[in-house]
Amino acid sequence: MLKLCVVLAFSIILFCVDAVDLEKRLECAKSSGCKFDTNRLAFFLIGDAGGCPFRQTTEPQLKVAESMSELHKSDPVDFIINLGDNFYADGVADVKDPRFQTMFENPYMKLDVPWYVIAGNHDYLGNVKAQIDYTKLSGKWTFPNYNYTLVIKFGNPEIKVVFIMTDSVRFCDPFMKLDVFTKLVQALQEKANVPESYKQAESEVSSWILSELEKHRDADYLFVTGHYPIYSGGYYKPSSCMINSIEDKLADYLFVTGHYPIYSGGYTKPSSCMINSIEDKLYEYNVTAYLSGHDHNLQHIMGSKNDKALHHVISGAGSRGDMSYDNEFRIDHNVVKFKFPVHGVHMDLFGLVNEGGFIKAEIDSEFVNFSFFDQSSVKHYDFKIPKRTKNDL
Repeated sequence: MLKLCVVLAFSIILFCVDAVDLEKRLECAKSSGCKFDTNRLAFFLIGDAGGCPFRQTTEPQLKVAESMSELHKSDPVDFIINLGDNFYADGVADVKDPRFQTMFENPYMKLDVPWYVIAGNHDYLGNVKAQIDYTKLSGKWTFPNYNYTLVIKFGNPEIKVVFIMTDSVRFCDPFMKLDVFTKLVQALQEKANVPESYKQAESEVSSWILSELEKHRDADYLFVTGHYPIYSGGYYKPSSCMINSIEDKLADYLFVTGHYPIYSGGYTKPSSCMINSIEDKLYEYNVTAYLSGHDHNLQHIMGSKNDKALHHVISGAGSRGDMSYDNEFRIDHNVVKFKFPVHGVHMDLFGLVNEGGFIKAEIDSEFVNFSFFDQSSVKHYDFKIPKRTKNDL
């Protein structure tokens, strides 16, 4: 551990944190990956943790942070996956934006492990490049690029876990199809490599995801992440873009992450963009799970196609919960295995009524186990996914 102090140009100390070595954090994002000296890998999964639209923390966010800290103290995790919408409602302006301190460093000061970050749609209303650059100024915030892959190894014999961390906003945000919105994003992203068009962005990210799936088909656990869900039983529609682009191959555990869910049983409709772009490929490559946020709840959705299963894990209740079930009718009700919260008010933007929550995952040589917690550390649900095998392809 290092002590890292961030100092402004005019010599005022902004903050000091106990830092996880930057080189060590970034090693996991290199093609060779990193090795953890453990027989069990554990991580938290949190999304939409950026407070409320008035740029303030919420009570659920602070309670979630405290519960995560207490669980980490009694049963430590190795890292945290942060699924986007990191700063409501309009991202950050630059690396000196005080929201890095008030919305991230302060609430999560007891969680000094690497935080691996992707962007959400609200982050794109600010400067995502600044969030990437902040990696060098924080002791735990780790956001090396818009899209990147984590390769983490542990155990003896060695287990390989892969997270394909996708920028599903560039890939599947419906507003990106509007020229005026694309130009706004280009203007906000100072010196950023922002694609000139939506079609260019979709093509670039889709091709990158497919190449990463092929590269890491030998993983024991293979995850894909994105901010947007593919399916949701909540407010948002299915993501047809992602379903048709990549929804199907072998690491021991292979995860895809992104801010947007593909499916959701909450407010988010199934994502037609993601359904059309990637769903078949997630099945083909036998991805362990698709991990996302965006819907402000916790969900486990179990899809199936041609006798293959694909688990969708949504963790978007980092700063408040939403009990919406607007889009459960768009997907088979039986595939929504769990959703939290189920009581409260619709669209609790300020976290005044509904509870927040988070997910803890533990991986060993046989299974990955996901546990779903509310903001008070009460476990409501868990399930297991077995390690990938050669016969799964």
